[in-house]
Amino acid sequence: MNNRSTVMTIANRLSPVLKDRGEAMRRAWAFIKVGSLVTKAVGVTFGNSQQVLRRLEQNVLEDTSYQLEREPDNPYDKNAIAVYGLLWGRRVGQVGHLPREAAAMLAPLMDAGMEAQAVQYAIYGGTGQGYSLGVKLRVKVCEKGGAQNAA
Repeated sequence: MNNRSTVMTIANRLSPVLKDRGEAMRRAWAFIKVGSLVTKAVGVTFGNSQQVLRRLEQNVLEDTSYQLEREPDNPYDKNAIAVYGLLWGRRVGQVGHLPREAAAMLAPLMDAGMEAQAVQYAIYGGTGQGYSLGVKLRVKVCEKGGAQNAA
């Protein structure tokens, strides 16, 4: 896919989410120009996501990684991308999903056979009783099996 068609594909998916075609085009071009985005995982308070984040937080950064997996049959968002936490390369559990806007940008690229890679930017929050943890990720897209790192 060349840059122009990639931008159009991303903008077409992003436009209904943002409800603004011009803004969708600007964000799509910005993503292609920068080559990565920093975003947080959403839905981190559902299921056992907090336990997964606490387990990841207790380990050194080099031992943790994240896997992004498309969920095209998700009933709430056809562009949905789940975020899974891994320790030493083994899946610990789901920590949430990418936000709708980020998923709308990345889903068409993943559907076209590209791979989205994520690295931890920060685990934040959870500093008191009843406070939830969250995670920020840097996401980059490359050819499947590519050695490109999201850092």
